[in-house]
Amino acid sequence: MYHLPNIPTIYDSVVQKPFGYYESKGSKFLVYTFSVSVLPQHQDILTHFKQQKANIIHLLRQEHKKAVHFVEAFRILNAYNHIVEGSHDDGEPKGSSGMPMLEVLRGEQIINILCVCVRYFGGTKLGVGGLVRAYTQAILNACTTLKNDGLLIEYHAHSFLDLEDKSSQYNYITHLIKQYHLEIVSKTFCESHVKLTIKGEDRHIQAFLQQYKCINHTIL
Repeated sequence: MYHLPNIPTIYDSVVQKPFGYYESKGSKFLVYTFSVSVLPQHQDILTHFKQQKANIIHLLRQEHKKAVHFVEAFRILNAYNHIVEGSHDDGEPKGSSGMPMLEVLRGEQIINILCVCVRYFGGTKLGVGGLVRAYTQAILNACTTLKNDGLLIEYHAHSFLDLEDKSSQYNYITHLIKQYHLEIVSKTFCESHVKLTIKGEDRHIQAFLQQYKCINHTIL
């Protein structure tokens, strides 16, 4: 599977340029892609994602006031590392737009992504078959751009680790965290102790633990 850690995220307040473009009989299709990353404190990941997605759609509608459709497709990992996916046709004939976009994301094995295709009507109806081809080609063009720009990165499963230790060990722990390419998500100092939540690839977490067990520690 692949993900896109280096493109605009659903948390950005400014919409970047589209990654895909396609034109058919005067209608223009612009594909915007956003990376999805959810922190552990967002326990209801899907609800939080939907809120952020609504913000993105609002920004796109503000930027493309003459566009007629804003079709969506997404694939994200939930708290149990299960893929949650969906699509929305936004007024296009059922199954003619959102689902074809989702099928492309499945075929390309891309996760943690939100795609929105903005359509400008060109004056000629394309029919269901024409719409399927147009939305499919638009997102395929976006995927080609992402590949050519080196933005599709192989995905490795991430996990979170909670630990508590003496404050005197903090510098040593942060040294290990950097050494094993991990990230501190949150930290709390409590008198003589410190509590940390660490995020990273599973393989790096395990390597970190092998070294960390050499000191006195408590894993929550």
